[in-house]
Amino acid sequence: MKKVLFVRQFHALTGGHLKHADYISHTQADPRFAPVLHVTEDSDKTALEALLPPNLSRTSLPCETDILFLAGMDWAIADKAGQSTKTTPVINFIQGMRHADPAVPLYSFLSRPALRICVSPEVTEALVASGQVHGPIVTIENGIDLDQLSSLSKQSRNGRVLVIGLKDKALAQGISDHLERLHIPHDILVAKMPRAAYLALVSHYDVVVCIPLKEEGFYLPPLEAMAMQVSVVVPDCIGNRSFCRDGETCLVPKREARALAEAAANLLSDPRKGTHMRAQALRKSQQHGLAQERHKYHAALSQHLHAL
Repeated sequence: MKKVLFVRQFHALTGGHLKHADYISHTQADPRFAPVLHVTEDSDKTALEALLPPNLSRTSLPCETDILFLAGMDWAIADKAGQSTKTTPVINFIQGMRHADPAVPLYSFLSRPALRICVSPEVTEALVASGQVHGPIVTIENGIDLDQLSSLSKQSRNGRVLVIGLKDKALAQGISDHLERLHIPHDILVAKMPRAAYLALVSHYDVVVCIPLKEEGFYLPPLEAMAMQVSVVVPDCIGNRSFCRDGETCLVPKREARALAEAAANLLSDPRKGTHMRAQALRKSQQHGLAQERHKYHAALSQHLHAL
């Protein structure tokens, strides 16, 4: 078995951390590989533990390994610890559009040899356009836990809109103000909460308005809502285009408070449209299971690791 070293600095739960943990599990499930994890000293190790698979070995840096799995600024953590990235094959997991921005430190790592796994076609396109990538690029769209999410789906809901605004509180408040003027029953979420409680909360609503950053590599919340058969309103953030299809799986208005509020109000007041859209969204979400993600990852390792 080949040892695969993962690196993680964890301060608070994000979708990126969730997917990183999924890839540790995917690696552990492949009999060819044995994952080990280094967690930085400044991490919230107790909170991280809840995400990780059982029987995962820990290590300090530097350590001997056959393969490195690096995401985000893990390159810098490895460099600082003296962990060589030149003589060891690297899998570089890329979850954001920022990697292709020359003004961002992540850009400087693109020229280092690696097998790059991108979470959406849009991220792959941005990396290719940069002209900086050294090594093969594979697109593996993010997977979600379909069993968990489908178990949360409700036959009847609370007849309200939920505005998920942790990433843009000002816009979330503006949407809430417009919904108030439209006399639409709604709630606004702008504070972090435990993941299980968050999913349970979302599952009770008829409509969710998901507010991403202006650019995201994928953006999980709308896809999770679709799997729970909750109607979705979300603005474009580039990395959500493959599954957020305006008028098909969700509504994709402009990133403006009024447009987003009116879209949510229209969905809430038109049950037939919501039912049809939710059915298409559910079918789309079912193409994004963790099993599909795992299969594609294992196939990519078989195809490309020998070239690194």
